[in-house]
Amino acid sequence: MPAAAANANTAADTLLAALTTHRAENVFNPWRDAAPDDLCGDPQYGAEGRCRRLHQHLSAPGPRIAAIGEGLSYQGGRISGMAFTSERLLLEGANPHQPQAQGERLSSRDKPWSEPSATVVWRTAYEADIAPRLLTWNAFPWHPLRAGDPYSNRKPSRGEERDGLDVLQLLMRTLEIERWFAVGQVAAGQLQRLGIRDVVALRHPAYGGALIFRQGLLDALAA
Repeated sequence: MPAAAANANTAADTLLAALTTHRAENVFNPWRDAAPDDLCGDPQYGAEGRCRRLHQHLSAPGPRIAAIGEGLSYQGGRISGMAFTSERLLLEGANPHQPQAQGERLSSRDKPWSEPSATVVWRTAYEADIAPRLLTWNAFPWHPLRAGDPYSNRKPSRGEERDGLDVLQLLMRTLEIERWFAVGQVAAGQLQRLGIRDVVALRHPAYGGALIFRQGLLDALAA
């Protein structure tokens, strides 16, 4: 195995080890726990499948362009195991590091889960010709939810942001990141706390921000 590929695999192992041990109230850990609508009976599904997919996403070779969001959503990473990535996008083959997932359902829901923000991020990445180098992550890498409702999202607390900062710092140290994009204010604050220079702050695609996000990313890459 080439040295670069071996290093990327080691980084992926290190990051997954940090992710899987996390436990907190009103937080779902998709790489350790079973979701209520996971397809069952096969290791490609559930937590084991999410670990495998994230490992492939993290171990892609070469310098990466990082898009850092806020937290995993119930429509996206809760099922897929990756930030800004929904079940529907995996079915369609939108993530270039997940060819084996194309056409395979992950949830028992009648329709595949689809996250609008994830769709905007990957559509823009392909438009900008950066999809093979895109690394998606979150300032709080787990799924923060409202008490008793697995199909909900909430903003991470300050304490949760501190937990996420440790893993984000690990990401910075173990992977070769060429450019950093903060998708939303929470991500911008976290990257600023780590002292990462030349961060491009983008409007989050949610709540009517899709066009502003798209133009901001395209303009930054063209500059």
